[in-house]
Amino acid sequence: MVASKISPLFRTLIARRDLTIAVIVLLFALQAAIRSNSYLNPDIAWYIYAGGRLLDGARYYVDVVDLMPPFVIWASMPIAAIGRVTGVNVEIIFHTVLLTLTAVSICLSARLIAAATDITAGARHLFLVLLAALVLFLPASDFGQRDHVVIVLASPWVFLRWSRLIDRPVPWGLAAVIGLMAAVGLWLNSYFLFVVIALEIAVLLVARNARIALRIETLGIVGLGLTYMLALWFASFKSSVKISLVGMRVLDPTDQVGLEDFELRLALVAVLLAITIATSRLLSAKSRLLQTVLVVVGTAFMFVFLVQPGFRYQLIPAHFFLTLAAGLGLARLGAGEVTIFGPLERTAAAAAALAILVVFAGTLSVQTFPYQGRSLERAIIAEAPKARSFFIASVDISHSFPLVEETGLIWASRYSSQWLAPYVANNLDEDGGPADDIGRTVIKSTYDDLKAFAPEIVFVNENPVRPRFTGPPLDHVKLWETDERLKFFWRNKYRRRGVVDGFGVYVLKE
Repeated sequence: MVASKISPLFRTLIARRDLTIAVIVLLFALQAAIRSNSYLNPDIAWYIYAGGRLLDGARYYVDVVDLMPPFVIWASMPIAAIGRVTGVNVEIIFHTVLLTLTAVSICLSARLIAAATDITAGARHLFLVLLAALVLFLPASDFGQRDHVVIVLASPWVFLRWSRLIDRPVPWGLAAVIGLMAAVGLWLNSYFLFVVIALEIAVLLVARNARIALRIETLGIVGLGLTYMLALWFASFKSSVKISLVGMRVLDPTDQVGLEDFELRLALVAVLLAITIATSRLLSAKSRLLQTVLVVVGTAFMFVFLVQPGFRYQLIPAHFFLTLAAGLGLARLGAGEVTIFGPLERTAAAAAALAILVVFAGTLSVQTFPYQGRSLERAIIAEAPKARSFFIASVDISHSFPLVEETGLIWASRYSSQWLAPYVANNLDEDGGPADDIGRTVIKSTYDDLKAFAPEIVFVNENPVRPRFTGPPLDHVKLWETDERLKFFWRNKYRRRGVVDGFGVYVLKE
């Protein structure tokens, strides 16, 4: 038997609450500094812009079209509203709000984790530092994506459900706040409901008491969900179903996660699960139950990733909760709380430490999203200095957002990008026109948008290599000219002025 060799000084330091708070505050300060020098993630910039459009009276699925149900856009409307009232850049507002919510989330989680009376203060503090580091830095350039926001808002709920299992009392008001936070986070994506179902089934199986499901936090998630469904029904239910079905058909031509990358990320999940199982012997009964809850939630989020198109950021929650599960035993070991019995435990502990390092190593160099709009900004100033609106024909949303926010110009489209164009280009009839209703709708909406907004400058992506598109060469102008009205409009209203970084530059004729 080999005892855990932790110096008394280290045990004393990690047991100090003030030092733990100082470390977490330092992590927040570092992330705040990174965000102050970072642009918004393109998806987030689009959600906030779309929320502003809705504030102006635009109709979702008519004047603003996105693949996602409207909850994420509705949730972005307050950010857009605050920006308009205060005049503060929405990037600053969004990052400030999210960092504040993160601080609240960690405080709530810390209070609930303290319920584990069989875990020393030192182990709890190490675990909280790991939690804070993960929630702040694991998302990397996807900081603020729905899959990041859900771990911020739902983490306290996960710890609360565990507290119910170990029969620790939780004030009604606190549980209500935690339930409301979780409800907002979990309804940002309808697929997250799988996580709720998985955790509640696990809780019921462990508790063997149906009353444990009738708690205020669970009722809050259900209540907000019913309210959302009712609002969706009256607002745009038919359109929501239609656009979701369209999305299932058209996303194949775009590149989400390559096969090699996909396999590596799945391998990391498998390693984390194996390490978690191997380190369970280092845990007490209550902390082992917490580890089980974290594994259930992490595995459920892994399932959510598998049933979706497979974008990288959709793995953030699975990696987050499984890394916490793997780090729980390591935290107790690091605090000198447990004893290592043999080579299996030593190997598992070393593997857990290595896996956590790998998780962080994959994110630390890519904390900010590379902004791609500088050359286009200069082209706007040079070719259309008095422009009020512009348009970019590209499959990649990062070409248009956050460029829209940075220029302050009107985005001349109901779509965030031409994400439907690859499908249309691959489904033409024998005459070269759109072969189905989706294609005809896309061409018509492109014509309607260009005519309605009359953007003073248009950029057309002509790059032969497109990282986010794996289909055959896509010629946007050629696709547009399969429609006689759009062909006539385009040729008579716009003239080509040159090329900037692979984008054809067209300006509105005077």
